[in-house]
Amino acid sequence: MNRTNTPSHSDMAFSLLTREDKDGEDAPFVCLRPKPNEHGDKLSIGITFHQLAIYITMGCLGLSTISALLLTWKHLHRYTRPKEQRQNIRIIAMPVFFCAVSLVSIMFYDDSIYIVPIMGVYEAFCIAALFLLFLEFICPDEDAREKYFSNLENKDKKGNITPGGSRKWFNVSSFRVAFPILKLMHHQHIYFMVFQYPLTKTIAAGVQIATQAADVYCPNSLSPKYAHIWVSQVSDIQETRQTTNGGLVAHVC
Repeated sequence: MNRTNTPSHSDMAFSLLTREDKDGEDAPFVCLRPKPNEHGDKLSIGITFHQLAIYITMGCLGLSTISALLLTWKHLHRYTRPKEQRQNIRIIAMPVFFCAVSLVSIMFYDDSIYIVPIMGVYEAFCIAALFLLFLEFICPDEDAREKYFSNLENKDKKGNITPGGSRKWFNVSSFRVAFPILKLMHHQHIYFMVFQYPLTKTIAAGVQIATQAADVYCPNSLSPKYAHIWVSQVSDIQETRQTTNGGLVAHVC
């Protein structure tokens, strides 16, 4: 049965691309992709759901833009702590960026699979900005941070103080010999773990877009023969490690 020629309400948002391989099942495996020029029937209000989604997203984009501009103006009007406020402005812009990308994805729904991954890239940079903001809250003096974390009490899960200070989880001493380049990152393990995330997220987004274009991504498949499982696993691992390290700094706050 060729479902792409008989659209229904349940599959009008996607086309099912039949593959020659069986993927371990009797029926041919299908990969979900946006269906070109298919927006569904009109609603009772006289417009399609696609049009309704565009109008709602436009409204959200307008509100988020006004809010972001107001908050940004307040920061720039009293730009007294540049290192903190610079990161705040980057984070404030995230809802606007997300709304803008979402609007473009809805308007050009056929190409949305190539547009949506961009949101994850900016999110990764915002997480790095949040990490820098936490560091400014904890210890604004960059030269004193290593000493600060060395003298900070390190507690176990039961709340008992353990010797050595908190530099054990903040420093990357075990990597200094193997990777001298980490000296450029002040020998700090969390710095490396946080700032590698935007890079790996950008690479993952590029791989996702490329494999979508090559029709080998398949978001509805967990088979190792398709790219979805590999991109998802790498992104999840990196996000977990980055969030854990950032959470340690947030806990100090």
